[in-house]
Amino acid sequence: MAGSEFPTDPHEAPDGPASSRGFGTLSPQDVERLYRDLASGLLAYVERLIAKSGGRIDHSEAEDICQSAFMKLLEALPDFEPKGPDSFGKFLWKIAYHLFCDRLKRTERTPLPLT
Repeated sequence: MAGSEFPTDPHEAPDGPASSRGFGTLSPQDVERLYRDLASGLLAYVERLIAKSGGRIDHSEAEDICQSAFMKLLEALPDFEPKGPDSFGKFLWKIAYHLFCDRLKRTERTPLPLT
């Protein structure tokens, strides 16, 4: 997330250094800004994954996958340890990828209707 307003250090909160809040205690405004900054790029990424899947997953599920990825990210924030300036965004994209794979596996296991 180069150029983002979000810290790469979990002990440096968005409102300035030396804060004790860390990633695990983002304010509602921080969460809203985070979602706004990442949502469109994440949605485009998931839509590309769906397109590459050959239509095995409906495009309408892209937003569900993105929302689930964002919620999982928020749940994981207290334990998140960044390894570089882009690790936060990469972490979110990895979550979305795994959710997409899970959705794809479930779709493939769904039996086709007999009629």
